[in-house]
Amino acid sequence: WQRDDIVKAHVTIYGDVVPARISEFKAGMRLVDADGHDVPYHVDQYSENISRALELSFVARAVPSMGYKTYYVQPASSNESLPATARVTLDDPNDMKEPRRPFGSDVMENDFYRVTIDRATGRVTLFDKELGRDVAKDMEISAQEERGGNYVGIEPLTGRTLYSSIDDIKLEENNAVRATMQVTGWIADTTFTQRLSLWKELKRLDIENTIHWRHSRPIRIEQIVPYQIQNAQIEYGVPFGSNSADNLIPGSGPHLADEITKESWLNSRHVLDWIYAGDSNWGLNLSTDHQFIRLDGGVFRGEMVRGTRFTSAKVVSGDQVDSMHYPPAGDYVAHYSIGSAVGDWKKNKVYRLGRDLNNPLLPIEVVDDISAKTLPASQSFLKTSNDSLVFSALKKQGRGTNLIARWYENEGVSAPLVLKFLGKTVESAPVNLLEEPMNASKTIRPYEIRSVKIAGSR
Repeated sequence: WQRDDIVKAHVTIYGDVVPARISEFKAGMRLVDADGHDVPYHVDQYSENISRALELSFVARAVPSMGYKTYYVQPASSNESLPATARVTLDDPNDMKEPRRPFGSDVMENDFYRVTIDRATGRVTLFDKELGRDVAKDMEISAQEERGGNYVGIEPLTGRTLYSSIDDIKLEENNAVRATMQVTGWIADTTFTQRLSLWKELKRLDIENTIHWRHSRPIRIEQIVPYQIQNAQIEYGVPFGSNSADNLIPGSGPHLADEITKESWLNSRHVLDWIYAGDSNWGLNLSTDHQFIRLDGGVFRGEMVRGTRFTSAKVVSGDQVDSMHYPPAGDYVAHYSIGSAVGDWKKNKVYRLGRDLNNPLLPIEVVDDISAKTLPASQSFLKTSNDSLVFSALKKQGRGTNLIARWYENEGVSAPLVLKFLGKTVESAPVNLLEEPMNASKTIRPYEIRSVKIAGSR
């Protein structure tokens, strides 16, 4: 599928003859596509001595399926002043008028969403302007306290919830590409940094949580996402497809004493890339790079870090008898991205958003502007005719020139498989897992995994 997504690129600028001759770029710079249209960008940082190296962020539009799109950095007479991504109203300035007051809220909004952050609690509410409603209310980082368990199946809760104490909330950036609010706080004696980002041209709220884990504590730190849908249908990603939360294998579940409880098992889901809650009118999707999600009556609980008291091994050192404590000290980063829209998960292709989050666009710098470029500025190497098919693998077949490609159908519909390779329709032959020929229809059945051979040439 075509993608509109974030690009974070490294660009090097130096003169053709003398590397230091880059004065035309120091005066100003523009980023354009192949048609010469200006693309908003932001220089995150740069370094220089003789030449200059830039770290750029921008949103790439309509990047072809399994392909590429070219952008160009050009000199300009000056740097264009571009409007900021968000309109921001901070609560702090109200202290100048009257400091003798309770905390209020900070607000950050773009054309798609309004984000409200409670200054006292750090709780975040997301309002969708198209839907005209809150789609996630009182999101926060909190922790469930345990009595001390292991990393396999023993996880006894004390029944206490530990809430965040907020140290600071501030506007980190607001430029032509994105706006970010930073929330810092702590739970027990564990500090965290949360970044909430809106994008100028994308309808999504990105959340980056960094847990600064320094001491082992028997707590599970979670990102709480309460969705505002009664009796929601829950769907989530699994390898080669999706599954409904209420679709459980009959008779499955924990049976032994050292396994998790049946209640915990019923609410636990290992998701691949995404999870969705919705009804016939609208839905909310949560893309993530952390697989473990608990369902809790209208709430997604994304588990980020869980401290354990012991493992299966006993450790003896002199007179000291202990066990191993996990996880080790370090900074643990979890990413979440929230979107919402009219319609169900199939209409909005929410599985694409999850895959996009975990497979970011790869920027490749080309600094040679002298040699001839034989490829077009934008091209798809391989794409299909049906938008419910998800591409999962591409490889050479042995030592020859043939290619093996694999797709799976993700929406429960029949999907004719028509392939285009480098823009031209090509024939393909079904193969099995051993890459041997097999008889199969050219139409992929609902939820089928299909591998095909594409004849190659040198």
